[in-house]
Amino acid sequence: MVSPRRLRIFALVLVSLLFVLGGCDLSSSEEDLDLLFGSWRVEDLSVDGISVKARLDARYAPLVLTLRESGGDREFFTLVGQGDNAEQDLFVQGTFQVESEDDELLLSPDSDLLVGLNYTPPGAEGSRLRLSADEGESEERFLTLIGLPVQGEVDRLEIRLSKDGTAPQKRLSSLQ
Repeated sequence: MVSPRRLRIFALVLVSLLFVLGGCDLSSSEEDLDLLFGSWRVEDLSVDGISVKARLDARYAPLVLTLRESGGDREFFTLVGQGDNAEQDLFVQGTFQVESEDDELLLSPDSDLLVGLNYTPPGAEGSRLRLSADEGESEERFLTLIGLPVQGEVDRLEIRLSKDGTAPQKRLSSLQ
């Protein structure tokens, strides 16, 4: 028979181990953050599967999202759009956070607005990033944030970005 004292010690060790192991996911979150930091140029923007890049370029060419760390405990983003055709330049700043468990990037340009975008972490080279939102409020919030109105309800938003400013290479497939 096991003594009650040994059971309590075992339970205490087990609970302590769970707390320690629960914190191990932080390295994954920190790695995601390190890959996300930097300036990302929007290479394509699609709404409900239809590219609206031409409309975006007519307003802002280029549109750049910069994610940077601060000396404190918060990270900041800047969204800048400039161009000859733009009626007005776009300059939005705010804070962001990464929810690595859900692969979600949360942009907060002010205390009342929150834009949640799913992200596909950049690969080892770290030069491509894909952000998306499905059937929520974030799709329309992002489009409002960049001043790109779309008629009707938006169900899906996808943003493809690159760090080096070059468009992704299209793959050619042979017809069989």
